[in-house]
Amino acid sequence: MVSTLLELSLEAASKTKIWKYRRRTLQGLPPVLANRLLKEILEKGSLNMSYMEFEAFAACVTEVFLDSFKVPVGPEWIKALQYFRGLISVEIRNNRNLVDKNVEVLKPFAKKMSSIGFPFCTQLTGKIFKELLVNCVNLQELNLSGTRAFSKHGATTHIGEMKSLRNLSLESCGLKDSDCRFLTNLTNLSSLNLAGNKITQLCITGLTKFQELTKLNISWTHVHSIPDFRKLKELKMDVLVLKGGIVGEQKCEIDCLEELSVRNCTIVDNWNQIGDMLRCSGESLRRLDLHETPYVSILNLTTLKNITSLTLPKVATDSHLAQLSHMDSLKELALTDAQVTTEGLSKIKHLSKLEALVLTGSAVDDGCFDHISHLTALTRLELKGTKVSQLPSNGKGPEAEVFDEAGSENICHLPNLVRLDLLDTDWQLKKGFGQYFGSVKILSLGGKHLEGRGLDHLLELKNLEELHLEMKSIDRFDLKPLYKCTTLTSIRIVPAFAWLENWTEVLGSLYSVLPHLKMAAWSKNRVPNPRATSTDGEELSSQATIDERRRYSSKELLDLKGKTMDGSAWKDALPKLACLQGV
Repeated sequence: MVSTLLELSLEAASKTKIWKYRRRTLQGLPPVLANRLLKEILEKGSLNMSYMEFEAFAACVTEVFLDSFKVPVGPEWIKALQYFRGLISVEIRNNRNLVDKNVEVLKPFAKKMSSIGFPFCTQLTGKIFKELLVNCVNLQELNLSGTRAFSKHGATTHIGEMKSLRNLSLESCGLKDSDCRFLTNLTNLSSLNLAGNKITQLCITGLTKFQELTKLNISWTHVHSIPDFRKLKELKMDVLVLKGGIVGEQKCEIDCLEELSVRNCTIVDNWNQIGDMLRCSGESLRRLDLHETPYVSILNLTTLKNITSLTLPKVATDSHLAQLSHMDSLKELALTDAQVTTEGLSKIKHLSKLEALVLTGSAVDDGCFDHISHLTALTRLELKGTKVSQLPSNGKGPEAEVFDEAGSENICHLPNLVRLDLLDTDWQLKKGFGQYFGSVKILSLGGKHLEGRGLDHLLELKNLEELHLEMKSIDRFDLKPLYKCTTLTSIRIVPAFAWLENWTEVLGSLYSVLPHLKMAAWSKNRVPNPRATSTDGEELSSQATIDERRRYSSKELLDLKGKTMDGSAWKDALPKLACLQGV
């Protein structure tokens, strides 16, 4: 896909501290561009933005999205929102330290807010939501998933009066049938998420008058069948015990369904609701997920003419792949732990638009590459836990493993492959690995036959950015080839039975040698992340990490980055290394 000039400009701007060097340009940006730029900067997290720098966007940004897993969001970040005068949408997620008092700063914006979300901010209670939502007369989207919004001071009354509300997410809020009565007033809802609550069939049946509902998520609930929502386009019903039909014995009339997820469901009484929905929505269905759901053999997959994403359960066999031969629009296919073989892949090798193929735990072997090589549009290939060990050779003697010109005619390149997973296989790195996987940027590699002396073949991957290695044994000398992989930004090493002597020195050397490296982890031994660790080996809080970064100048950090330290010196430098990615 060709990027537009606008997308390229935003990507370039997100890599620089535009708020520092182009402040006037930033403040003059239209809100739609400023919103996208800020979101991209925060999602990447590569510039280590502080809350004071965050305030530089106050004049132009109208939508704020803060994920505490990516940004160290503390009370000072929330307080900075008072300067965003044009704020109409805010979402802060995954923050366990945020309390009711911190959110009070948003009250002045309530009347003009169109979207509010605090998903999985677990300390927020119904009291603050009651105070905040009472003035939200134009609210269209509300996400209170994982909060205590329905605790003692519940906000149910105010939510029930929001006639303008279109999207509502109340996942994992501890709701029961009796708590959901307020939902019956929200007849204009187009999207409803009630996953992870204790609701039953009674609650869902009471919502049948929602004629505008197009998206519904009832995963991890006690619902056992689905009322007939005529306009439903997206339905998620994972981890349910399914029985009965659609509203008893009525005929299914959900004929515009585009996405259906039925993962890990238990089916009783020969329940065939899935088959009913597939027959009704065969031409409109785009995404279907049947992972770990039994009785797939009763389904007729040939009716799915326009499907783009398909996940089959482990009972799927080669015969099911034969039913996919007509799916010319298929872009994603997942066959995790399925009973498919190398021969079965011959049925799908002509799917020219296939971009993602997951064969994790299946019965395929080296011969699968003869068929996979025809899928030149592949960007993601997962072969974890399979019997693959190497690319098939041309069979012409000792030089067969080197993949000469005759061999390359039999095995096509995968020019668009970005992500490759070869964990838990017998894969052996040999010369020519990069000839067919040269475009790979994200590689996971591991198995009992993987040896450190073969890591030098990784240098053939000129675009490699992220590397995950799992090896039976490893020492510091095995990692020396990685010093030349200058494109690496992330390394994760998981040894099965070995302890790497002087691991601090080794990882410290990687940081000093590789210019773009942002993360190096020694997972098996639970090595602390040097970007968020104190000198005592304890994890730093978000604010503590920021304070540590301010203690050192850029010159000190650059000097540090150019040194090769011994183990003790590297450990003492951990707080400084915490901010190297921003230098």
